[in-house]
Amino acid sequence: MSKSFWKELEKHVMTGISYMIPVVIAGAVLMAISRIGASAFGISNIWDEKWATNSNAIIQFLHTDDGWGGLALGLMFPIISGFIAYSIADKGGIAPGMVAGVLVANMNAGFLGALASGLIAGYVSKFMFDHIHLPDAMNSVVPVFLVPVLGSLITLILIQYVVGGPFAALNSGLASWLKSMTGVNKVLLAAIVGGMVGFDLGGPVNKAAVTTAMALLTSGVYDPNTAAQVAIIIPPIGLGLATMIDKKKFSPELNEAGKASFVMGLIGVS
Repeated sequence: MSKSFWKELEKHVMTGISYMIPVVIAGAVLMAISRIGASAFGISNIWDEKWATNSNAIIQFLHTDDGWGGLALGLMFPIISGFIAYSIADKGGIAPGMVAGVLVANMNAGFLGALASGLIAGYVSKFMFDHIHLPDAMNSVVPVFLVPVLGSLITLILIQYVVGGPFAALNSGLASWLKSMTGVNKVLLAAIVGGMVGFDLGGPVNKAAVTTAMALLTSGVYDPNTAAQVAIIIPPIGLGLATMIDKKKFSPELNEAGKASFVMGLIGVS
């Protein structure tokens, strides 16, 4: 296949990832707030339903907040699938992509399954737009009825009966393997994830590491995301501290940038 095809594919995937990341950050931070707050009460399982009826209103709220975070994280796969399809087929791909993303989540097909569902939905929708030609009076039927309905149906059939099963098995095997890691293997995994995050801050390698680590949260695998979040904050905080420690080595512009860099690092942005 030509380089232009792979470039287009990368563009579509990165579009989906860019729309997904804010949703994941929102969900992860909401859950972090509830779990850090719960730790002040000596609670390590605030997600357990027994805390929903606790007599302490703060604990009840922390349990509810953890649920809100879970809802946000649950949007991860529909969002990335829907917006990959949007990148390929414009607005007409959103409905098939999001519906397919929900199916992927229900099948536990993981992050790779969500990528596949977005690409399938997008290209199916684009094919329909390119090849369905109706009289001018009926043109509006294509984007509001035919593509959403038939595009969703075709995509769902392909996910349910062709690609969903293999991706679910792959996701389950990957999650089990990562959970079984101990000692030196965990350190090596963290080093690989951290290296990818720092390789091209904001670029495709960085986004691949961060989004995969975040996606693994839905499978109960937390170590890669911990490594990714640490790796995200070290470069901006380090650069900011450097300008504070020895201002004379930096130009006025870089000293100002260092202050912003330090603040952004504290809130987890490189």
